Amino acid sequence: MKNVTLTGSHPASTLPPADLECLPFDQLLRRLRQSRRLRQVDLGCRAYMDASMISRLENGAHTPDAADVARLAAALHLSDREHDSLRHAFERLVLRSRAPRSDILVEPLAALQLVDSQKAIVRRTRSGGNPELALRLGELLTEWVELLARGALSDSYQHALTEHLGDILADQYRSHLDHLLSLSAEGGSSALPQPMVTVVSRLVDLGVWRALELDRSTGNAAGGSLHTFRLGLDGIRLGRQGSLRESLLALTSALESGHLEDSAADLLALHCAHTMRNVGRFDDAECLYEGLAGRDGPFQRRAAYQLADLEFVRGRFSPALDALRVSQDDIHLHGESLRLTGHVHRINALFDRADEIYQEALRLARWSSSSAMEGRALTNLVQTLSWARPRQAREWWPQAVTVNEAVGDLVELVKIHGAMGAPG
Repeated sequence: MKNVTLTGSHPASTLPPADLECLPFDQLLRRLRQSRRLRQVDLGCRAYMDASMISRLENGAHTPDAADVARLAAALHLSDREHDSLRHAFERLVLRSRAPRSDILVEPLAALQLVDSQKAIVRRTRSGGNPELALRLGELLTEWVELLARGALSDSYQHALTEHLGDILADQYRSHLDHLLSLSAEGGSSALPQPMVTVVSRLVDLGVWRALELDRSTGNAAGGSLHTFRLGLDGIRLGRQGSLRESLLALTSALESGHLEDSAADLLALHCAHTMRNVGRFDDAECLYEGLAGRDGPFQRRAAYQLADLEFVRGRFSPALDALRVSQDDIHLHGESLRLTGHVHRINALFDRADEIYQEALRLARWSSSSAMEGRALTNLVQTLSWARPRQAREWWPQAVTVNEAVGDLVELVKIHGAMGAPG
């Protein structure tokens, strides 16, 4: 087994439960850091932040986001109770900054009923022939539901909101399609707008494949670029559902058609590289990733992460970890980076630390309402525990299967079943 030098940590001193309750975020962060006997610069190095940022967080001069909280929790090696307390302190801070009146906070059942009614309004607006207004209403509803999901204190409430979020994004995608179809019918531009590609990327992250299934009855009605893009999206779906050969054919055909450019082409190129990596074409995948990482664009950072992932696959663990030591304000990317760090520990038989990191990735996935990332983190937990603690692996196994089945990720399901057949 190839070894890699991993940075050690100060012995964690867990704070008493009474000290965790009701402290503001800035005070709690300072107490947690001091309990580990860490300087601000030490915590900053571990969390990939400047020491000045740690100082501002502890002085209340800067409001963190969810990715900041996740990085800090991972860097401090928090217990479950400590992590929950830090998350709750963050939620209180966000609610105070965004909700000046307490009477706008509603109970979960009432909130879900309100989301349902707002979804109905968006859909009536779209079916009434006003896709542009439906898009704007959908964007506002998305922001609100995301805020509710990040502040949800129960798994059932959060999962319900995640399902609603997938529905809302799917409706936004359909509104974009309607708008492009109407423009095409009037002889207008059929260029694919950046907001549409962003919505599609979110749907992929959430694993809402039903929204991306190709409706072949529309043919080329909206022009070559949209039809080609939708063929490529079908290739992404096929790849995550295990049909790698068909996925690669659809994605390469779309990219070679010449109809796509900018962010639409970059999204398909990113997933084409993923498929190439999964079939063992590492050099071809690396070329695509390097191209994306070398130019400004919405997927530049993800491509840089994938290059680190290739270093890991090739057994170069230290370069893989070094490549991740950059600030990442993309929650999805940070979750994937956590998972890759867990992989390095797992392959070096540091199972307990890998378990902690995958648990952190799982919490971040649930926090950000990403079912696809949640499924991958659960897969990694089962893989790790199948070697270290088989009984616990069997406890996690049903949940991992359920989540990955729900998002239709057959690649992860194969990994789960393979892990449960591992010795132990």
